[in-house]
Amino acid sequence: MKYIIFTFLICIINQVIAQDEASIITSFKSKLRQIDSIFSSSPIVSASQNYTDSKSGKIHYLIKIEKISISYDIQKSNSLLAPYLGYVTITIRVSDNQNYGDVKGYKEMTGFSDSEKAKEVLTFNPCGEKDFDTDEWCKGNITVTYAYEEGTWVFKSVDPDKIDKIKNGSVRGDISRGILNNLLK
Repeated sequence: MKYIIFTFLICIINQVIAQDEASIITSFKSKLRQIDSIFSSSPIVSASQNYTDSKSGKIHYLIKIEKISISYDIQKSNSLLAPYLGYVTITIRVSDNQNYGDVKGYKEMTGFSDSEKAKEVLTFNPCGEKDFDTDEWCKGNITVTYAYEEGTWVFKSVDPDKIDKIKNGSVRGDISRGILNNLLK
């Protein structure tokens, strides 16, 4: 009799845990839909970097982020405070408007002398147009991390190291800051 009651209790506990995990997955899918809608609109991020040939010492340009695909995963963690971690991975392709600027580089225009001029030009170079812009330099993955804390998903980070090989370190940083500050919080 004790064995039957014990087995019955274990079945009930497992059913409650399975229902709870299903609701956790469902709630995470709402975060996934939010991120998907942000990237489906091909967001544009303002960027700048130091450049000695510019009168201001900087060049400014826009980066357009196009979503190729999106996926997610939820994993159990060892934390009592955040028992689940959720990851959204977005595969993106970037393009920029640097070639349409007023600051000339070694062979071509490399950007705009101020950020307002950059915002006026919404024409972007397709990925791979320049000799050194190969597809592997223009495509990459962004992984966004959430933690499940006290019944809700809490934004934790966009890991800059997970933006892969997009153009160069400066552009990866611009995308990371732009996403962190403007898109996902």
